[in-house]
Amino acid sequence: MDHRFVNAFNFINGVNGTSGAHALIGGTAYACLGWLRPDPFLALAGTAVAAGALAFLPWNAVRARLFLGDAGSYGLGPALAVLAAYSVTRHIPVEVALASLGLYLADNAWTAQPTRTRSRSSTRPTGRGPRTPPSPSSRPARGCQAHRS
Repeated sequence: MDHRFVNAFNFINGVNGTSGAHALIGGTAYACLGWLRPDPFLALAGTAVAAGALAFLPWNAVRARLFLGDAGSYGLGPALAVLAAYSVTRHIPVEVALASLGLYLADNAWTAQPTRTRSRSSTRPTGRGPRTPPSPSSRPARGCQAHRS
């Protein structure tokens, strides 16, 4: 489950403030669930995620001077996935536990939607298919004076 959230974070990381805002909302939601349930781990872990996102936002929102990159995606993505799974194990309804992650799912689905509506495969990054190099006989000879007349 957590590799999907890493990919989701990487997918939306290029838009100014989006990853930080999503992590802030998600972390705050889990912190509130932790305080309402009384579950100290959920409250503190959610607060830590929200605080990390809040500290990051000034450098990424409006005019981005810094992006999360893989290090941030591998940290925040699985952290939110673990908080969602932990919430479900603590008998929080699945809809409630996944509600804050709905932003990621909706954003990724909306962004990937044009790929799915075209006739090409959505599993290939560019959709151009595998490129095969030209055969040696079809390439012009480079620097060879013997073939010139």
